[in-house]
Amino acid sequence: MSDEEANGSDNDDEEDEPSDESSNDGDKKVGKKRTLKERMKEEQDIRAKEKSMRTGEYQPKDIDDFERLLIANQDQSYLWIQYIAFMLDNLGVEAARKIAERALKSISMTNEQDKLNLWTAYMNLESNFGTQQTLETITKRALEVNDRKQVYLNLIDIYKSSKNYGYVEPIFKQLVKKYNNSLDIWSAYLEFLFDMRTNKKEVQLLNKNTEFSEPKTVL
Repeated sequence: MSDEEANGSDNDDEEDEPSDESSNDGDKKVGKKRTLKERMKEEQDIRAKEKSMRTGEYQPKDIDDFERLLIANQDQSYLWIQYIAFMLDNLGVEAARKIAERALKSISMTNEQDKLNLWTAYMNLESNFGTQQTLETITKRALEVNDRKQVYLNLIDIYKSSKNYGYVEPIFKQLVKKYNNSLDIWSAYLEFLFDMRTNKKEVQLLNKNTEFSEPKTVL
């Protein structure tokens, strides 16, 4: 075989063999497509779980579930509050407090209602599992970044639900002085006084067995 024929044969082999660079580019494109498809599927799953959570059909089962849902829902107080409750049930009060603090840092300061919901949940946590001092500390922080009147009304509801009635009237007395033209304040105060009168014996018994201190948080 002549040298020219040999060279021609070599050239044909080179043309038939695909380049490594072309193959790598193809793999990268396939990889990108797969990654995008996986991301879209994950996003669809998150949205489906979020919808099911709102209707009560789905509950996150573990920390990974909550973390995945929070990627797209950091401003949703209902999700953070469920996460706090989950941590409380499974890992205890300190773990729940850490999630509460993280939630308050994550949620937008302009998202007034969800922000208030989170602070109220944190106040409830301290009312049930903390001390009067820790509750007052969280309430004081809540007052600095929320509507003060609403924080106090929520605090009153917390005290009433825990039957700590001795703390309620001093707060109402401050509120009616500060918001003396507020119909909802007066209405809530009168309703409270009526309830106390109706359940006088129960309230007296509770107050007799409980030591109350004047709430340190003031308007």
